[in-house]
Amino acid sequence: MDAICSARYHPKVHDKRNERQRRRDQRQEEHDRKILEQENITLESMMRETQHKDVIRELNLRFRVDKRDTPSDPPSETVIAAIQRRIDEIALLEILDRENKQMRTRFVDCFPDDIPHINELPTDVYHRFRLKDPNAVIARRQYECPKKYREAWKTLLQQHLAAGRIRPSSSPHASPAFLIPKVDPVVLPRWVNDYRKLNANTVPDVHPLPSIAEILSDCGKGQFFAKIDMTNSFFQTRVHPDDIPLTAVTTPFGLYEWTVMPQGCRNAPATHQQRMFNALRDHIGSICHVYLDDIVIWSQTLEEHRQNVATILECLRKNKLYCSPKKTDLFCLSINFLGHYISANGIEADNKKVEKILDWPVPRSASDVRSFLGLVRYISNFLPALAQHTLVLNTLTTKEADKDFIWTPAHFDAFEAVKTLVTSRECLTVIDHMNMGANRVFVSCDASDRCTGAVLSYGETPETARPVAFESQQLSGAELNYPVHEKELLAIVRALRKWRVDLLGIPFTVFSDHRTLENFTEQKHLSRRQARWQEFMSQYDYTITYIAGADNSPADAMSRKPLPSNAVLPSAIGLIWEATTALSTRVSSIPAVAAVSTLQIRCDANWITAVKSGYAVDSWCSRLLDSLWDPIAQAAVGDESSGVLSLGALTRGWLDNRTETESLCDWVCYMLATVW
Repeated sequence: MDAICSARYHPKVHDKRNERQRRRDQRQEEHDRKILEQENITLESMMRETQHKDVIRELNLRFRVDKRDTPSDPPSETVIAAIQRRIDEIALLEILDRENKQMRTRFVDCFPDDIPHINELPTDVYHRFRLKDPNAVIARRQYECPKKYREAWKTLLQQHLAAGRIRPSSSPHASPAFLIPKVDPVVLPRWVNDYRKLNANTVPDVHPLPSIAEILSDCGKGQFFAKIDMTNSFFQTRVHPDDIPLTAVTTPFGLYEWTVMPQGCRNAPATHQQRMFNALRDHIGSICHVYLDDIVIWSQTLEEHRQNVATILECLRKNKLYCSPKKTDLFCLSINFLGHYISANGIEADNKKVEKILDWPVPRSASDVRSFLGLVRYISNFLPALAQHTLVLNTLTTKEADKDFIWTPAHFDAFEAVKTLVTSRECLTVIDHMNMGANRVFVSCDASDRCTGAVLSYGETPETARPVAFESQQLSGAELNYPVHEKELLAIVRALRKWRVDLLGIPFTVFSDHRTLENFTEQKHLSRRQARWQEFMSQYDYTITYIAGADNSPADAMSRKPLPSNAVLPSAIGLIWEATTALSTRVSSIPAVAAVSTLQIRCDANWITAVKSGYAVDSWCSRLLDSLWDPIAQAAVGDESSGVLSLGALTRGWLDNRTETESLCDWVCYMLATVW
């Protein structure tokens, strides 16, 4: 055996093997080089062209190793082509980054850190206030100012005075202003103007927004793209001298009036849209489109894109419109615009509009099925084929299903089929901003104890409107403790943020089943949170209308969308706390349970069955099961551990016949896997 081993590992044998391996490597390299020569390119030239020697070296190494060790790999030509594509992509990204920097340097005045002084703004375009009642005088008292914000007030006033955006006023009009602190305590608070009374007396500007379908159709022709976002767009336009007194606001240090468009006035978005359209009128539809304060540019070649971007920036410079350095991308291969992903490969719709339906969890109770079908019935008129699937699910909405909920594969198939139909093109529609005609936009909102929901729809009436998008979002942290009217208001705010592109610049109706919100725009006393929301909502042209809860089923269904089966509901948290509190009192009254943390009890199957059946008569356990457990998991219970409620290592047991084992335990330590 020793002789055999020594012969197997003899150095000369190793040398011969190494020599054979070197010859194979040389043949492989020669083969690779011939292939590269046929393609009229060499690895060295690729290195020099892209300046990515390390990338080429790594790819070349991987290429040789793969060819030796995996004979089933693709042909050499395919691998070389993949390497070539990656190299070209890296080189192109470097070129685009270099072009972006050069273009920003060339038009550095279009990307300021802050808006220039008012004297540098154009004097041929103004924002006007058209009033329903020109004789109405709005004079409201100043809100109380916390002393800790007085220095912040002084700083903000000095900044705006230095930029010429405000000036001392003697106007008879006065709207209150206040500060809202930001998350970062070092940053100055945000100045908010409460123009609700002024907005109510303002005639809305109905300047039309461009068609999203037309924008996407044009953008789909491009290979290179740019996206430009404006910075502090409202502060870039002067207020007409005759209307400046209407903007007067009260502060802790006197009355001031705005000389530029202030935040919170009703028609400011329409004014800015019109100004952008006028500045780029000659190029809209050919190389660019404008939507509110966003500009998108597309081109077929890099040279063409360089010229198009320079043309648009030159127009912005001429009209003294300024861009955001952080939110602008001038040379891109793909962009996200108006809820769509646009690239040379085409346009992909944003699945977020329907993802709240697609990820709807499997119902765990009859109540969950009713909520889901409540949403489905809202759109059943558009999908006649829906009935055959909902018929299967209707059997789980009866009173019998409340007691004995059994989910079968047939129910699951019907559930998935319904979700597919609801999110299909035959059901959903889009808002045609250019040709609305008799159609209107509706936003239905609702809130539950743990979730907010909303549905965006478009049509002539609420009854005939078709859905555009769905939204559902859980409440978290402090939001769970909001009063009911603030939860309902939060549902509206979330919907407006989510669908800003669809809603900004057009009138729409918000439906809520909380009647007090109809008067929100006239509410005198606002909390800081409500004031922040009011300032955000002031840029929209909306009307809040009360709707009975029974008629608001789509939004109600979204707000009561079931949580995933592994989620702990707020109600369950309270039950867990109840259990731990009860435990501390029971331990003190039952000395025999003092060793509960170390005692392990082995129980037979009959005892476990008695414990599980005892949950039905225990109010605490039955409430926890209703709020937490998945019926599929309940149906799958087959072993001892999966059927017992467990809090860490602590298990609560409750027996049907407590007299037999009451002295044994109400609480037992039973080392089982937890169910959450």
